[in-house]
Amino acid sequence: MEKMLRWVIQGVALVHEYLLGVNDSNGLFFSDKQLHLIVMGILGMLIFFVFYGIFKQIEKSFKHSTMIFSFIFTLTNLVVISFTIEIGQRLSNTGVMDIMDILFGLWGFIVFFLTYLLILIIVFFAKKNTSRNKINK
Repeated sequence: MEKMLRWVIQGVALVHEYLLGVNDSNGLFFSDKQLHLIVMGILGMLIFFVFYGIFKQIEKSFKHSTMIFSFIFTLTNLVVISFTIEIGQRLSNTGVMDIMDILFGLWGFIVFFLTYLLILIIVFFAKKNTSRNKINK
């Protein structure tokens, strides 16, 4: 995982240097902070519009779209938290930075979530059978 993280950091550094070069060579002279504002603003809006389109399709297509949105939001946050923990372990020398820790942690959420869905399905059918039995009496 450390190699992958170093590769990503190097890629980001290359893009950063390229943007600084474009900035300076075109006489724009934005500061580093201003470039961060512009680049992250544009990147954020691109990501927003992609997910907005995806979520609009989910909303139109699925009855339980709130649960789907909640799952995606939770999973996204867990990815960020997991990476933060692993990077923190590396920087503080309190553990080993390992991609498998992240994957197993995310898998744990998925297993627990699927268990939750199974319980919901059981409760749904139990209620359905109970109401059907009341009608037949």
